[in-house]
Amino acid sequence: MFMTIDDFKSHVRNVARPNRFIVQVLPSPFVWKSASLSLSSIIDAVRFVSTNPINLTFMCKGAQIPGRSIGVVEHKRNGVTHKFGGDSSHEDLTLTFLADESWAGRVLFENWMEQIANNRENTRGYVQDYTMGSEIIVMQMGANNLPICIYNFENVFPHTISTIDLNSESSDQLAEFTVSLQYSYWDRVA
Repeated sequence: MFMTIDDFKSHVRNVARPNRFIVQVLPSPFVWKSASLSLSSIIDAVRFVSTNPINLTFMCKGAQIPGRSIGVVEHKRNGVTHKFGGDSSHEDLTLTFLADESWAGRVLFENWMEQIANNRENTRGYVQDYTMGSEIIVMQMGANNLPICIYNFENVFPHTISTIDLNSESSDQLAEFTVSLQYSYWDRVA
């Protein structure tokens, strides 16, 4: 039996599209405590995110829902190797943002990282401070603009911010940066 194009089209409908997503970033309130950044840049970033969290949502160009793997534990008994599920591990949550002229989105993540490791004062923050209340929500949207899948990442903190390439030959490109984040756990809530 062979399958026609019409058979295929009748079975494959409503495929999720990767360009239909929403990301909400809700950082820990302790992010705004850094004294190493200017007060005006902190105020801009706070206003950018807290007065209208949708701003950072619109600036998110891409998101990678992390993969997950389960390790294997081998146990030998009577010459036979039995395999069991072991510890679970997950990849980083990676988000790519467009940089606007206020740089408020980048300042948010730079300030967050300063709370984790302040290089000027050579101090380290407490994990409960820089992760408390932090969460990132990634929603895959369907053709009807309703969420079809929602991932909630909790106790989040950034560990890498990529470079922003500035180049005089890039007159038709947008400035962007990527943030890699660690998290304690994630739930798929829908």
